[in-house]
This record gives sequence, C-alpha cells and structure tokens, in this order.
Amino acid sequence: MRRTLLVPTRFVSATVLALAIGASSLPAAEFAPPAQRTRAEVEAVLAQAPPPDAQAPKPLHVVLVACKKDHGPNQHDYPLWQKRWKVLLGGQGPGDEAKVNCFRPEPKDAAAACAGAPGVTVDTATDWPTKEQLAKAGLVVVFSKAQWTPERLADAEALLARGGGLVLVHAAVWQKSKPLADLVGMAAGDATKYRHGQADLAISDPNHPITRGFPKAVRLMDETYYHFEGDAGRIAVLATCQERIEKDKPETRSEPMFWCRAQGKGRVFTCVPGHFMWTFDDPLLRLLLLRGMAWAAGGSPYRLDALAARGVTFSE
Repeated sequence: MRRTLLVPTRFVSATVLALAIGASSLPAAEFAPPAQRTRAEVEAVLAQAPPPDAQAPKPLHVVLVACKKDHGPNQHDYPLWQKRWKVLLGGQGPGDEAKVNCFRPEPKDAAAACAGAPGVTVDTATDWPTKEQLAKAGLVVVFSKAQWTPERLADAEALLARGGGLVLVHAAVWQKSKPLADLVGMAAGDATKYRHGQADLAISDPNHPITRGFPKAVRLMDETYYHFEGDAGRIAVLATCQERIEKDKPETRSEPMFWCRAQGKGRVFTCVPGHFMWTFDDPLLRLLLLRGMAWAAGGSPYRLDALAARGVTFSE
C-alpha cells in the first residue's frame, strides 16, 4: 500500500522527498539528525528527580528482545540497539564492545559510559525470549518487528500477572492485533498511519513520575504512529503529538506517543518513537524510555536516570 509521508522539506532534498512518498525504508543519510541537547536542558530535568534511595536497589534482570534489521541505514537497527543497550544497562561484559551509542560517536572516556547500572543484569533474545529467560526476567523490553502470536501474548500476560514489566518500543506496537491492544492499551489498526519528520512531543501528564521535571515540549526528529486501535481510557497518556485527522485536511488532534498502564500485578510502558537510531542517543528520549523501563519493573522510576547522559556529547 502506498502512503504519503508528511516530511518537512527542511530536513530532506526535493529528490529524496519525492522518493520517500510511499517508501517503507527511507534514505536516512539525507535526513539531518537533530542538534545535540545542551547540558543545561538535560540537567534541569534530572535535577527534579527525588534524591536516590540510601539502600542499594533490588536486583533487576532485563531481557532485551530484538529481531533482524528490516530498514535502511540508521533505521530500525534492532540488533545494534540491543548490543548498545545491553552495555548501557548492564555494563560491558565479555565480548561486548565499549560502546553505548547507536549513532553518535563514543566519548573519549568510554569506560565510564559502559559501567552499567547498579543491580542490573541483562540478557538478550532474538525474536522472543525462551521460557528460561522469561522465568528469570523482571523486565522484558521489545524493540523488534514483533510477531504477537497467541503464545507470545500468553507469555507476556504471565510475566505481568506475576509482577514483571513489559516495555514496547516503536515497531513492537505496529501490529494489527486487538489482543495486543487489550494487553498494552493500544496497538496498530486498520486506520493507523505513520509519518517521518519533526515530532513535537507535548508532555500531557507532568505530574507522573516518568515525566517529572520535563519541559512542556520536547522536539524529536523521528517517526510517529497514530490513529491507534484501543481504549485510551485504559492508559495513562504521558506525551502526545499533533497529527492530522485526515491526510488532505489541516485539522490535527493529539495522538499518544508515550503511555503506560497497570496489568495484573505488572506494568506496561509503550514508547512510539524509535525509528532513527540517533533517537536512542538523545538524552531526553533516553530518560523517558529509561524511566518507563524502571517504572514498569516496579522499582523507583529514577533508578536508571544516571544512564541518560552516558556517552552523550552536549552542544554546550
């Protein structure tokens, strides 16, 4: 199916814009990555978090789920994200590269960036965790073109029923599945669309622990999904983006980009951005995702805050 992508022309050449219409894999090299954040804007958000607990955090075992890369350069590189975030979260282990960034250059002091978070261990899975991995997991994070089969949905329900956490990133929520929408709150449906370009996130719940301290607006250069299937009344919407109600008309409405919900004894967090790999090196996007992960795992939402700026080179 051919779809028109609403791409701001200041990010692409006219030739690339013409080629992008209906494309499923965009020439990312022609898209300008966003400017680096300033240290001041990131530290202003981090400073609003409560003081860390005096006691050491409880052990947390995370399983990062990825699949084969399915887009062009710097897009949907699930395996690269899995390798980098394994180190970011759990620290550099045998066979791991001393790298935490998915797009930006690594800092000179790579060892400090690769120290991991206290009490966090990480395992990786291709396509879906094994039964043994699921049994050990306190948190499962899925960044892949997930195939939500009945068996996998049952595994996710069991994880949540015992108090585990589930996080879906970008393509993981792009499946037309009412059972998935029932489980996580919303998912792709027949009316769901996508758009590549500038995304101005509006923080819709500044009082939630995940968004505490964030400015009212956060600008990204990524891909949005919108017009989801599901019941918005069953989720806590954390951030939205204005998207067109109809393709050829100017009217827009707020569409959820980050949301969370409780399910059984567990928690679910969904992050719609994540198309371009530079997004995972953005300290504010990282912070939203890291807090969503920590919140879903049931501990302090701020236990991973220190990782948001690891490996980041600020603009000033």
